[in-house]
Amino acid sequence: MYRRGIIRLAAVAGGGVAIKKYVDEPQADEEELGREWRPDAVEKYWLESRPMHTIGRAFQVSRIFVPLAIRCAIDHGLGRLDNSEVRRSRAVELREALTALGPAFIKLGQTLSIRPDVLPIEAIEELRALCDAVP
Repeated sequence: MYRRGIIRLAAVAGGGVAIKKYVDEPQADEEELGREWRPDAVEKYWLESRPMHTIGRAFQVSRIFVPLAIRCAIDHGLGRLDNSEVRRSRAVELREALTALGPAFIKLGQTLSIRPDVLPIEAIEELRALCDAVP
């Protein structure tokens, strides 16, 4: 069972250049992974059998989160996070980033939406949209 997958390796330098590489990506097979949690089988499945897919996904996640983290760090350093509008703007970016990365990250956003001890209220309010209506 193979399907055509696209791995996007992005170099975020200058204008940002995306290189697409087409690979045959096998679907997860119950025979290979089984129904019980076995870390060694998961490691073999993703790191040994599909290293390019794993690297591609890591680049995809990094390409979205690293710029957001840098903007947040700059805002924090300049004291702009004291402004509610800046916090709301970053919260919208966080919600959009989580949505763009798929179901597992949407679930992370839903989990964070009930944690006022972790995120500011503006982020909590924005992430609640992931609980109400998942795109």
